[in-house]
Amino acid sequence: MMITVEVIVEHFRDAGERDANGDWGYFYEGDLFTFSAGANCDSASLKARIYSDVPNRASFLELQEKVETSPLTDEAVGYLRSRGATEIHCLGPGGYSVWWSAD
Repeated sequence: MMITVEVIVEHFRDAGERDANGDWGYFYEGDLFTFSAGANCDSASLKARIYSDVPNRASFLELQEKVETSPLTDEAVGYLRSRGATEIHCLGPGGYSVWWSAD
């Protein structure tokens, strides 16, 4: 069965307060990707993010088991690679770790 994957890209920025020197307490910026197949695949979905300061590293926001069994994974990895990801992380038993690498 052919799966049509829809990709929604949302830019995000999360920043703390600035200190007396004008530095942020914390600052995160990047893109959040939602991959979905809707009715084609029982509403399957995956989410991933790429931070602006590390554009070659993408991270799925899902457990490794879900990523490895999702019918959307191949399309999602291809899309993230097209956005410059050469390393993809996944959430496993020990936290986030490299799941796929272009090396």
